[in-house]
Amino acid sequence: MSRFSSGVIAALLVVLSACTTTAPPPSQPFTLAVIPDTQNMVSYKHQTGEGFAIDGAAQFMHQMETIARWRDARARPLAFAIGVGDVWQHQTLEMDADHRARGFETVFNPYFDRELAVTDR
Repeated sequence: MSRFSSGVIAALLVVLSACTTTAPPPSQPFTLAVIPDTQNMVSYKHQTGEGFAIDGAAQFMHQMETIARWRDARARPLAFAIGVGDVWQHQTLEMDADHRARGFETVFNPYFDRELAVTDR
């Protein structure tokens, strides 16, 4: 082995011996909040003022307040809050001309036309 190779190997060993590996920090328990289909709770049709049995908006606010309390829980802090599904139920605008010009279209559907019709609410 040449003197140069021996020197390189010795230097490499010195550098590598100075390197230490550290273990990753221990995992901590956490809470994951999954918020499903909020459109049904906030729909104007699901409020006591519209004759619905419960007040969906109040239920939604209670759910959000509970999630906010979890955020600061010491034993299992809230790491993520994920909303899945639809956010709102009733659109307030018809499809605009720009989208129609690009080929978007609406399709008649008796259920959707009755339940999800455009409304000013």
